[in-house]
Amino acid sequence: MLQISTPTAWASRIASIIVIISLFYVVYLALHSWSTRRLWTRKHGCQRINTRHHSTARGLLCGIDLMYDSFQAAASSKFLSNTYTLYSKLGNTWSTRILGNPVIHTIDCDNLRAVYNTNFRDWGFGAFRVNSFRPLLGNGIFAIEGPEWRRSRDLLRPAFAKSEVSNLEVYEKHFQQLLKVIPDSTGDDGVIDLQPLFFRLTMDSATEVIFGKSVHSLSTDKEQSSAARTLGHAYEKAKSEIFTNILLYPFGRLRWWSGLMPAVKQVHGYVDPIVEEAIAIAQRDAESTVDKPSYDQPEEKKKPYSFLRELASCASKEKIRGELLSVLLASRDTTASLLSNTIFILSRRPDIMSRLLDELAPLDGQSPTYPQLKKLAYLDAVLKESLRLHPVAPTNTRTATRATILPRGGGPDGTSPVYVAPGTQVVTSIYALHRDPKLWGAAAGAFEPARWLSRVDRRSPPHPFAFLPFLAGPRQCPGQGLAMAEAGYMVVRLLQTFGIRCAPGEESHEWVEHLAVTCENLRGCRVVLGDSGGM
Repeated sequence: MLQISTPTAWASRIASIIVIISLFYVVYLALHSWSTRRLWTRKHGCQRINTRHHSTARGLLCGIDLMYDSFQAAASSKFLSNTYTLYSKLGNTWSTRILGNPVIHTIDCDNLRAVYNTNFRDWGFGAFRVNSFRPLLGNGIFAIEGPEWRRSRDLLRPAFAKSEVSNLEVYEKHFQQLLKVIPDSTGDDGVIDLQPLFFRLTMDSATEVIFGKSVHSLSTDKEQSSAARTLGHAYEKAKSEIFTNILLYPFGRLRWWSGLMPAVKQVHGYVDPIVEEAIAIAQRDAESTVDKPSYDQPEEKKKPYSFLRELASCASKEKIRGELLSVLLASRDTTASLLSNTIFILSRRPDIMSRLLDELAPLDGQSPTYPQLKKLAYLDAVLKESLRLHPVAPTNTRTATRATILPRGGGPDGTSPVYVAPGTQVVTSIYALHRDPKLWGAAAGAFEPARWLSRVDRRSPPHPFAFLPFLAGPRQCPGQGLAMAEAGYMVVRLLQTFGIRCAPGEESHEWVEHLAVTCENLRGCRVVLGDSGGM
């Protein structure tokens, strides 16, 4: 007798088929991974990383102990020092697993060269890091990959051209505004925390370069400066939330809407009207110059280069916003932290301060030109040493987009190549790299600008990939030149204007990390400003 299958029976059969297909697919992936690893191992002589981080059974399987320790260290402002301790204990290349996903930690210079430069195409940001930045940066350069990233890089390059970086008049204008707000920011005891002022200063200068007009957070107009500071606070909140989400990988996405999105909404709400105005102006300019070549326009009517105006003529509102905020991240944060860290150190090191003042003496109190600024060798060494000990971007990650190798880290002595499967994450502690005694000597933890002057070429670190405050290779930070020029200029002008010394009682207080994508000093930059002595 013919039997008719019920819907329940059909559903059971379909489920069985899906399970069988899934099992075959899992077996196929395992065999493919095994054969690929074997092929690469034979071809390149790869060996497994001998040093692993797993203090417990749960750590061996899913890395929960490392995740917990890292989160606790970050909460107590010891994330960077804790990471340095791990490298000191486990070596320059070691591995772990986070919820079963392979993670390689390395500060080996040859590995860094491979990841960030020679094998650059084998590595990407990884989906989770891209998605973590996307709410704030949209399709900006720090949240995209592949051909889209290359188009963004070409769009951004003019904003950091030498002609824009060397425009010191912008820095001088905002330095003069800084001088106006210093008295009101100084306590009755004569102590002032310069760090928040530096972040407002660089917000103003960066937005003038990027947006075409400053947000005027240092303005004495309370209404104007209040709106700009609201932008600054929301921006800092968004960065902090993004860092926490990355630290909690892969669970960070579960908390996006709690603190991140309200801050993102505030930032976008401030920037969007500026973008819309620029688009409207670009459209009017395009309509008014139809069939009129630029060489027919009077020279005095040709407008100077504007990064925002150029973007407005060729990109959507969302794309423009993403690129503007990406460039702001690359320029404002780096410069402010570098400036604050440098003054923090100088106020505690009169020996270095004295030598720097001697170098500045020939300027006779006059603001330096760009060529003069570039010739200040000891100032350059001070800034580099500040970036070495306190890198503004102290941690970086990449994810393998296809099978590749790291040239070192495998085998008992750690000198053999290592096979890297697609999806493997590589984490680099720039902080630990810059303090590695094998690269920088026994005094790696000491602030010694002279180390940069003792070499034949003062711009050369002990290894091309030993000093990476701005990373290296195609993804090197585009704001490097701007950050160094502005920080150098502001240090010169501050020392020409004030005698700077450490605030009473602060001498014994060490620099303390505060991480929020970029890194700054939790203690700020508390100093006493006196007379410059007629410099």
